[in-house]
Amino acid sequence: MQKRADRQPEVITARQARLLLMHSQGLLHNPARRTGPGTLMKCIERMGFVQIDTIYTVARAHHLILHARFDGYSPEHLRKLHEKDRLLFEHMTHDASYIPSKWLRYWLPRFERQYDNPWWHRRMGDDLKGMTEMVLRRITKEGPLLSSDFPVCKEQKTEAWWGWRPSKTALEYLWRTGRLAVSRRDNFRKAYDLIERVHPEISTMTRPTKAETIDWACTTALERLMAATPGEISDFWAAIRVNDVREWCVKAEEKNIIHRVLLESADGKKTVPGYALSDWKQRLRKLPPVPDRVRFLAPFDPVLRDRARTLRIFGFDYRFEGFVPAKKRIYGYYVMPLLYRDRLIARADMKMHRDRGELEVKNMFYEPGIKQTSALHKKIDAALDRLADFLAGN
Repeated sequence: MQKRADRQPEVITARQARLLLMHSQGLLHNPARRTGPGTLMKCIERMGFVQIDTIYTVARAHHLILHARFDGYSPEHLRKLHEKDRLLFEHMTHDASYIPSKWLRYWLPRFERQYDNPWWHRRMGDDLKGMTEMVLRRITKEGPLLSSDFPVCKEQKTEAWWGWRPSKTALEYLWRTGRLAVSRRDNFRKAYDLIERVHPEISTMTRPTKAETIDWACTTALERLMAATPGEISDFWAAIRVNDVREWCVKAEEKNIIHRVLLESADGKKTVPGYALSDWKQRLRKLPPVPDRVRFLAPFDPVLRDRARTLRIFGFDYRFEGFVPAKKRIYGYYVMPLLYRDRLIARADMKMHRDRGELEVKNMFYEPGIKQTSALHKKIDAALDRLADFLAGN
């Protein structure tokens, strides 16, 4: 076996990288295949997690993400996996997400870090202890409760972060520290319960060591990114530092688990150093054909989340402008990129009008060099019909 120091890093082209990423993120499988809770669960495990977002301009992000992978996706399947089967739990990665419960053990260190997070203490001060004890007493006695189940007292302040009242802050603190779990969602509002009632298995879980956490985070992240920089591996779960990733990569390369590679940009002008699984070429050869269709991607789709990576492998410069002042927006408030085969070809400013059951395309912006043929327009129309039918039925 060639020694690590002597091995010259191979170049992974932008197209190879995006095909590997699309496959690991469930975008190379036939979206018209039969769909049920079991199929959906396998896809979520393959992806790693599904981001949750509150914005409802078209639909909730998690539903749009999963519909892009399954024509027959039903939100009820996701609800079953989370609220009945408990195969998913809701917590933080880089943001709130649905995560396979088999990895709950690796959130124990994250829970512990929140206890000493000064943010909570700055917001609540001396009220934190009393408020959390009150919240825990009520939930222990009454079962799952919403934030609205806690009445607003005259002495409570409402200037907290995002308008959170003290009771809501206490609920979030107890959720972030792992003492509560999200039992269900009622009209997207969290119902909190004791974590041991939602996930009884937590009582027998052992806290992973730092080395175990790093190995798990790096291994599972790279399985889902396939080829990535240390920063991208670190950012996947937002659980470990990039220096820990670099140290892990050195050891993993010595064991021939991964190889150093050069990741080419979409314009072919530059490369950045990174790592890939040692069998990436074999995996590339076994990839299924790219579905010959157009799909509308949610702004928080995992293939778009890392803006720099999206630019590098797709040549697509994307920023979600929902948080940009209206006058400074270039494309619009809720812009969904269009994925055609393995290319991001356009972006559409969208809005679903639920009062009249109409999906509006406010504007469409094509990428430079994209030929607007009648065949392409038919594929876009078909994609719009699929999305509109999904939104109308859900």
